[in-house]
Amino acid sequence: MAGQNGGWDVSAQLAARLAMAPLEFVDIFGAAWRPVEVADEESVAADAGSQWFVSGDPVQLMLRVYPHGVFLARPEGVWHHGAGGLAYRQRDQVFVDLGGIHDLDRLREMID
Repeated sequence: MAGQNGGWDVSAQLAARLAMAPLEFVDIFGAAWRPVEVADEESVAADAGSQWFVSGDPVQLMLRVYPHGVFLARPEGVWHHGAGGLAYRQRDQVFVDLGGIHDLDRLREMID
């Protein structure tokens, strides 16, 4: 389904990676997730099997999904490749082990 800014909302695919129902994922993490170019090339090279996603307009949250949990980060927009476009650096990154989270309200509070 089309998301904000003409992009594609990949919330359902991210929910599936976490073995969550799409509505549960959206309730916790929000909607309108889309892939993003990351300005920190070392981060991408170190973990080529994973990708960062962003949500919000302007972008408010970054998310990297693994089967057992997620990395959450505060995005910092930077010009990347000269005038080629905006990319993001992840700031204040934290890993959340979803297997160990029993208090979903606490997780929602972290995201807020």
